[in-house]
Amino acid sequence: MVKKLFFSLFAFIGIVLVSCSSTDSPESAAKKYMQLRIDGNYEELVEYVAYDEGTSKEELEKGKAMILALLQAASGMGEQEKIKSFEVGTAEVSEDGNTATVKISYLYEDGKTKDDDLTLKKVDGKWLWTME
Repeated sequence: MVKKLFFSLFAFIGIVLVSCSSTDSPESAAKKYMQLRIDGNYEELVEYVAYDEGTSKEELEKGKAMILALLQAASGMGEQEKIKSFEVGTAEVSEDGNTATVKISYLYEDGKTKDDDLTLKKVDGKWLWTME
């Protein structure tokens, strides 16, 4: 019982810290994205997806709903539960300063590792996830 309570408190504190973190650099945005993904907080995660300029409100809501459904389906396959930790590398920012690629290294619970790239786009001063 105490162990379960401790785990719940730890998870809550993590979520609060992540939600208070900034997305003013590509690296901080990547950390926020990864923590939301690991925590399974997909409803908040879709709020950090970059959309094309001129996307209507209806298209935006449909897009978020589709991405949310895909993320939830992927979590059913168990990948997110297997990630033990991650490290965010230095961002490679484009010459115009509006896009960036961040290297992310995953450590899975079974000891395997994986390196991946997260592509971000700067929208209204915030770094958002793109699906390019």
